[in-house]
Amino acid sequence: MLWTSKGLDELLFMGDKQAAIKSYQMATKWQSLTETKHPNNFTIQDLELALKDTDAIDLKQAQIRAWSTVLAYVKDIPRQQEIMAKISRLQAELAVLEQADSPKP
Repeated sequence: MLWTSKGLDELLFMGDKQAAIKSYQMATKWQSLTETKHPNNFTIQDLELALKDTDAIDLKQAQIRAWSTVLAYVKDIPRQQEIMAKISRLQAELAVLEQADSPKP
């Protein structure tokens, strides 16, 4: 579970897709040692495969959703402002990625 959480943090909050993949690979190794079953037969290998197919736009959208969820629970005003600034930066980065990805006339 630790490696899965680490991978999720690396992906959503740090935006480091490669580090997240490595963490999910480590989680897979640990899972094979413990024989832990996950609900609905969902495996860490499934997460790793899905992550490999994720592009930069998907990653930015996931980061925005993650930080927006965190924002709902933060009561400290300076921390709220910091998170809102991070969300704004991610939205700007997303707009650039989407513009670069759109077909040119």
